[in-house]
Amino acid sequence: HEELQGRVKIGWSAFDGRIGEDCSGHGTSVSSLIVGRTLGLAPDADVTVLQVLDCKGQGSLSGMLGAINWVMSKASGKGGVVNMSVAGDKSPSVDAAIRRLIDSGVTVVVAAGNYNKPASEMSPNASSGAIIVAASDEQDRRAPYSNYGSGVTIFAPGSNIKVASANCPNCYNTVSGTSFATPYCAAVVAMLLQADPKMSPQQIMDALTMLGQKGVLDPASLNSSPNILLQAPSEVVNEEGIG
Repeated sequence: HEELQGRVKIGWSAFDGRIGEDCSGHGTSVSSLIVGRTLGLAPDADVTVLQVLDCKGQGSLSGMLGAINWVMSKASGKGGVVNMSVAGDKSPSVDAAIRRLIDSGVTVVVAAGNYNKPASEMSPNASSGAIIVAASDEQDRRAPYSNYGSGVTIFAPGSNIKVASANCPNCYNTVSGTSFATPYCAAVVAMLLQADPKMSPQQIMDALTMLGQKGVLDPASLNSSPNILLQAPSEVVNEEGIG
């Protein structure tokens, strides 16, 4: 896609022979909100593809573990940020692997999930130390599909979001889901790391909650989630003004 040209590297795939083939379109849309030429909040960053979903948008816990292990082998001790716009059954193995990745210095940003239930009931959506992102809508409410609860770290816009579509090099689409709130947060993490590459995952989480707008979301919609809405540092908000 023209939004992503020169910004995407090929990393690892759980599916033989399909690395770099985005037959579901999910990865293209998510990536465009991080590094897209006009849509992305962090267009100077690079995205490395770790493919864990098939053409129907389905994957396995073993695929997630494979991707996490690949990042451990490449990025441990080097920082960086992982965007996980996925949700699955509760898995102590996945949660433990993500904890090890965070302990190695990599910040992990995870979608809260789209099941309108506590995020803590799923993996990797409740992994210790990960930044868990729920979705807000245009009325500054928790989006009705978004998972919720005290395990959520922060909200970001996730409803009716313009994204790049994998259907053609200049196609766009409008989508909703915590999958699309999460890359906004990952992009802000990339901005913070660009300013200070030595920031730890805990320092990143603290900075996000400090920068976030407090009390702007409708409290009746939150179901015990924190009332914090993602905000990018004003000096690095892109020309679209998305923050």
